Amino acid sequence: MDHFEKLKQRVTGKSDIEITFRYITDEDLQQIYSLLQLILQKIGKIYLCEYIFMMLKEILVNSIRASAKREYFARNSLDPENPEDYKTGIIRFKNEIILNWSEHVGFLNRSQFFIVLRFKFDKGITIEVINNSPLVEYERSRINARLTTADKYKNILEAYNDLSDSQESAGLGIVMTVLLLKSIGLNKSNFKIESIDGNTISSLTIPEQIIPVEIASEIRDKILREVDMLPSLPESLKKIMEMCNSENLDFGKLALEIEKNPALSADLLKLSNSSSFITRTSVNTILQAIKIVGSDNVLNMLYAVSSYKVIKEKFPRMEKEWAHANKTSIFAVKIAQDFGIGFLESINVGALLHDIGKILLLAVEGKLFIAIQELTKNLQMENTRALEEASIGISHSELGTLLANKWNYPRELSAIIQYHQDPFLAPAEFKRSVEVVYLANILSNKMEGDVNFYSFDLDVMHSFNIYSLEDFNAFHYKLESHYNSNNKNSFFG
Repeated sequence: MDHFEKLKQRVTGKSDIEITFRYITDEDLQQIYSLLQLILQKIGKIYLCEYIFMMLKEILVNSIRASAKREYFARNSLDPENPEDYKTGIIRFKNEIILNWSEHVGFLNRSQFFIVLRFKFDKGITIEVINNSPLVEYERSRINARLTTADKYKNILEAYNDLSDSQESAGLGIVMTVLLLKSIGLNKSNFKIESIDGNTISSLTIPEQIIPVEIASEIRDKILREVDMLPSLPESLKKIMEMCNSENLDFGKLALEIEKNPALSADLLKLSNSSSFITRTSVNTILQAIKIVGSDNVLNMLYAVSSYKVIKEKFPRMEKEWAHANKTSIFAVKIAQDFGIGFLESINVGALLHDIGKILLLAVEGKLFIAIQELTKNLQMENTRALEEASIGISHSELGTLLANKWNYPRELSAIIQYHQDPFLAPAEFKRSVEVVYLANILSNKMEGDVNFYSFDLDVMHSFNIYSLEDFNAFHYKLESHYNSNNKNSFFG
């Protein structure tokens, strides 16, 4: 997308923005996401970013496909207003173009048809995607039917499991957009698809005032009951934690208090010597551990080992998730060290605990969470928060935050857990720590399977000198090599 920096400057001045596309690349979508962040910050609606981008991406992708369809019909002398031509043409278009989409960039870039993306500041924001061709009668009927159909679904997953579109992909996108709007307190009136003056205009209107909606969900209530039923951290920890927070702390007395609990002492020493932690020498005593990492970091370690024990006892057989946590922590510490970022132990423990909410979701509603992950991947997204909240009323990040509050975690650990999917929302004082864990989590996921680089936050990538897919892969290779060399002992798993 040309003139990206100039477009960002226009956002700063709250000037309307207009961009023309014949074909949209993953990189274009990444830059649009970055622009959307700036725009929503300007109107005080940054918390809606994942929702709005998911809707906008669906509209953009389907609009480009609609332009490609018009071009294909024109080249093959097919009349879209003729029902027989339309029926024949759409099947051929799908087989020849949609199923081989990446091969037709030149075909699309030379097309007489195009789309315009427009952001308009006016008591909120209106986002328009304009195709320079009108809807035909069949398309109008199909869109109206989808808008009506959306009313019968409780959530996106229900629609996803029910809807199958053998001809065009826009059906689910329309229903999903309506359901996402409902989940943020808006409705169908905020989403329109119209033919005006020979153009097709799809628009999203985000007003200044939005009334929050409380999503009623049996599943959500069930999950929240599980949080309530989890025990508090052991009473034996309270005195230790009070001592760690004392201004006149005696390391020797703290070590003796910890050693009164042999199981806790063993866990603390195991974590101190694990590959995820950053002590360079073997730690053999509790006093040595305290002297090396300090009382604040011992406190963080106590939160880690205690939380792990509680969750592990309640929800066993989560080895894969704990292994991911361990890998993420090793990556996070290496990133923080390489970039001279402080608070290493907090970042380490935050990375170890960043997905405790996901573990709870998987344990209580594994099939549902896996379905959310599948839909997220099918939409070529990486962040599951919006779909989690729209489907069940709570995200795994929020669940993790509830656990952090229940167990009185320090604010930095809570922030890492809460914002590890959305670093742009993190409080300024913890933003860099959150960004480290965000990137470490992404790279850990890449080591476990494919990820889409262009789905990630552009500003965060740039802050770690990642400007291209090649940079991203090189960054990952370096961390993967570090992990393979250092993953000798693991506390989690």
